[in-house]
Amino acid sequence: MKIILHFGINFHLLVDQHNFLDLYCINWRNNLYNQMVNLFQNYQNMIMNIIKFQIKLLMICNLFQMQIYIISKQIKIPNQYKIIFCQGGASLLFEAIPMNLMKTQHSSISYTNTGYWSSKALEEAQKFCQNVNIATNIAQDEFGKRFIPELEQWNINKEDSYLHYCDNETVEGLEYQFIPKFSSVPIVTDMSSNFLTKPLDWSKLDLVYAHAQKNIGIAGSTLMIIKPELINNHQNIPYMWDFKEMIKKQSLISNLPIFPIYVNTLVFDWIKKQGTLDFWDQYCKKRSQQLYKIIDNSHGVYINQVKKEQRSRINITFTLKDEIETNKFIELCKNNNIIEVKGHRAIGGCRICLYLPIPQIGIDKLSLIMEDFMN
Repeated sequence: MKIILHFGINFHLLVDQHNFLDLYCINWRNNLYNQMVNLFQNYQNMIMNIIKFQIKLLMICNLFQMQIYIISKQIKIPNQYKIIFCQGGASLLFEAIPMNLMKTQHSSISYTNTGYWSSKALEEAQKFCQNVNIATNIAQDEFGKRFIPELEQWNINKEDSYLHYCDNETVEGLEYQFIPKFSSVPIVTDMSSNFLTKPLDWSKLDLVYAHAQKNIGIAGSTLMIIKPELINNHQNIPYMWDFKEMIKKQSLISNLPIFPIYVNTLVFDWIKKQGTLDFWDQYCKKRSQQLYKIIDNSHGVYINQVKKEQRSRINITFTLKDEIETNKFIELCKNNNIIEVKGHRAIGGCRICLYLPIPQIGIDKLSLIMEDFMN
């Protein structure tokens, strides 16, 4: 309990700061934060610490049923899909997906290589499969703008066990505007950074996964939505990576982190109360366009390196003239209580992460700072 109270004190000390870090937990809105703290003291009028739920199987099952009901209604998941909660983040699924979905040990699988995180998934798949096909690489136009090539230019084998892509590349600030569906090849997508921010066409998707700490909760839980018939694990798969076991035991293959999963429930409920996924799509577009407009009208002070039609609604990336100017801008933000705007170490520059809990007041303040620096 001391840890939680200590975290609570820190939260209130930082409440006037606007944090654009690539994590969710720092940016909780006050009402959700207070609910989380209260959970450590009382759960549904029962004098029990939620951390002890691991030993209460019935309560855990009820918790999962609540989660599944809320999320199914919110994103209209067809009945043939199963919803699984697991540990290890998206990185664990980078390994588990090829283990479970390859038709045979000699099957081919396809991966996009359109950014930092899709390349990480590709690297892990190559450890388990000898026939990994790169469906497409990230491209650049004559102006140096990054983009995803049109589907006609992709290289796909219709016999592939599946095609994997990352729907929103957080490091580069590039987001898919389409689902790359090819014939009968199953589609697997990492939506860790943009899950619940737009409607999904489930007729084109076979497996969707997302770790929690971007839009749907705090670190510790990972959500997977999958068609059971997609699983082809003919290998001797380790128990904790086995999708069949996860489905069979309704996620409870081990003592899961109950508190983070319950926080998911609070967030799902909060998102549902605000509006539909169409509402959230427009919400994200409006907020990102607020910053892109400043970038585009800056006469080269800020430079975005992604083609306009594929810019991310969630992660806005830009560079300045040089490292000196970049550091000046970051320092100006810091002096005005705008923190964590530095770009990912892989490409540098600046990055603004507009995950759902980021308050509008923070974006407005950042906009003023960007305009002041530009002028």
